[in-house]
Amino acid sequence: MGGKNKGSDILKPAGEASKTGSFNVFRGHFLRIPEWKDMHLSVLLASIMVSVVAAMVVNIFYGIDILYTHLFYIPIVLAGVWYPRYAVYLAATLGILHIAYDYAAVKQFNAWPMLRAIMFIVVAYVTSSIALKRDRIFADLKEAEEALRESSERLTTVMNSIDAFIYIADMETHELLFVNECGRKALGEDIVGRKCWEALQARDGPCPFCTNDKLLTEEGKPAGVYQWEIQNKVNGKWYHLRDRAIQWTDGRLVRMEIATEITERKLAEEELYRISIHDYLTGVYNRRYVFERLDILVKEYQREGRDFSVSIIDLDFFKKINDVHGHLAGDHILKEFASILKASFRPFDLVGRYGGEEFVAVAMNIDVAQ
Repeated sequence: MGGKNKGSDILKPAGEASKTGSFNVFRGHFLRIPEWKDMHLSVLLASIMVSVVAAMVVNIFYGIDILYTHLFYIPIVLAGVWYPRYAVYLAATLGILHIAYDYAAVKQFNAWPMLRAIMFIVVAYVTSSIALKRDRIFADLKEAEEALRESSERLTTVMNSIDAFIYIADMETHELLFVNECGRKALGEDIVGRKCWEALQARDGPCPFCTNDKLLTEEGKPAGVYQWEIQNKVNGKWYHLRDRAIQWTDGRLVRMEIATEITERKLAEEELYRISIHDYLTGVYNRRYVFERLDILVKEYQREGRDFSVSIIDLDFFKKINDVHGHLAGDHILKEFASILKASFRPFDLVGRYGGEEFVAVAMNIDVAQ
């Protein structure tokens, strides 16, 4: 406005490589939790064994109740984070083991082991509740991401199926964020990530005809659709453009341009205009166009004093040529005379057919002496 654009998803920033979903990225980056459940279970079981064995060894050899240092809270918290639905059961089991171990050691029930068992259950419940809430948030994020991805794919499919050059560019940096299939085929290459003025117009800086200032209101809000036409300097084709400012996925304003190729129409319009101002037989200007230009020249003379001359030229005895040799011969004479007359004047002078065998010639930018 080229090649398969693998990074042309309309809802992804240009150049972003999405190796993992945002759900996994968020979870792995902020919580630092491994993704393998088997690894979780191994760590959890190991922490339980270490806690129990350490408690027994220290108690047996040193007579210190290591359980009082809350070593059992480690596997309980880990279970709450990784297996929240089973954390309370684990806490209750460890609490019962703690009470039984204490009873076996002192041969009586004490309040502290029971209180610790209750605390195990409370910690497990709080931790698992937070973990379940976290999982629900993650599930909602994953669902929202999936819906966004599907919406992006549908929108990209629609944009790529439109037979028009569509691109989206940042209004401040002029970076191309999206180019549809039609645009890539038109240019023959992937231009996402490049500057629009460089990739689309082969310029060294922003285009003087850039429409960004026409797409926003004085308050900086989108102002609606702006339509115009331009000939692309890269491929030489004409386009009808529909520009508008839209809000990008990250909140910034971007320009979306829909360019429909109108080269054939422009060529047809140019041909129709050429036909409308030229005499069909001789190829010089017709009388209507000459008189329109004369009106302009008269106004320029009145305003700026630019001199010009007007000559009316008639072919004598032309009727005899038609009568004796026929109209085809007469037409040939008219065309030859028009060619000679046109070659006798400067390229910017006007030579036209006034009517019949009469011609008019207008010499511009001359002084009275000439």
